[in-house]
Amino acid sequence: RMAVICCATPSELYLEETRSTLQFASRAKLVKTRAQVNEVMDERSLIKKLQRELKEARRNAANGGGQVDTQKMKECEEEAARDRNARRKAEQDLQRLKESILKGGVLGNL
Repeated sequence: RMAVICCATPSELYLEETRSTLQFASRAKLVKTRAQVNEVMDERSLIKKLQRELKEARRNAANGGGQVDTQKMKECEEEAARDRNARRKAEQDLQRLKESILKGGVLGNL
């Protein structure tokens, strides 16, 4: 839920400001909000989440839990594979950085 508090005055001195405030309040009442939690996940958490979703989808398919969306399952598998590859590459880059720092060398192409 969203609440808007508007302050208005009966004074003629501020008539125009009060009018514009009430117009704003009228428009603000029409605003529809849909709140959702922003999830910020690292690669490891994202991979685990996708693997859980995939495991659940496979379990539902094995139990005959309704129509299985094979396209969605395939997309989950592909996304998990992409995330695994990205994580592997990040770990390799990190290892190269560590080795370069330990050797005292200049950082080259990463």
